[in-house]
Amino acid sequence: MKIYERIVRLNDEHVKLALEQQVRDASSRHDGGIANPHTGIPSPSHGGTAGHIASFASALVVPESAYYRSQTLLEALERAIQYMLNRQHADGTISLGGTNFHSPPDTGFVVAGLCQVYRVLEQHEWDALGHAVGQLRLFLERTIPALTTGGCHTPNHRWVMTAALGSLYDIFGAAELRARAERWLAEGMDCTEDGEWTERSNGIYNTVSNIMLYYTALFLDRKELLEHVRRNLQMMVYMVHHDGEVVTDYSDRQDFGMSHNLS
Repeated sequence: MKIYERIVRLNDEHVKLALEQQVRDASSRHDGGIANPHTGIPSPSHGGTAGHIASFASALVVPESAYYRSQTLLEALERAIQYMLNRQHADGTISLGGTNFHSPPDTGFVVAGLCQVYRVLEQHEWDALGHAVGQLRLFLERTIPALTTGGCHTPNHRWVMTAALGSLYDIFGAAELRARAERWLAEGMDCTEDGEWTERSNGIYNTVSNIMLYYTALFLDRKELLEHVRRNLQMMVYMVHHDGEVVTDYSDRQDFGMSHNLS
């Protein structure tokens, strides 16, 4: 099976499970959210409903998907986006859930992904998507005040913020978005000559810093930032055990001593 076909099939399987876990209760504050199978409670985070929205959107616009232009899935998407709007605080942020309340960086994670979803849906020629596109744009626009003023609490979050700001800048073109991102970047890169990020998180946060700097470089036309990404990827060649597990013995984050691979 070709890789593309496998990705489409796996995404369809993901969509099927998410539809089964979506809350459909207009009286509930969780209406439209995708429940976490372990807790039974939805979250607006990138690992929660926001991530499922990306899967829904992908399936709707891909002709090879079993859900291509599915009215049922479109309604589920609109309901999930409305959940995001309902769980968005008045200051434009979302809360992670068990921690990180009114969190600009957790909002940044969501924004970086939903900006891509917005572009995909906006460019797909299907009039039925109009409401979903409009509601996504509203959610993103509401985050701008928080992301142009809010702080963060771990080193990789700075690059999450710059990626989110750059993504919003690509859509809205507001000068303050770029200016705020440039202020974060002016702090300097926390990457050594060997390619080591401050958090030394080969299992989790290297990936976050690398991906977020990629989008920062793309949307802010700062291609020199990619040199840090390249250095880290080159370093990772030497941080893999013979069985494919990456080295986590010296991490400063929650992957410390845990089993992770390059996926």
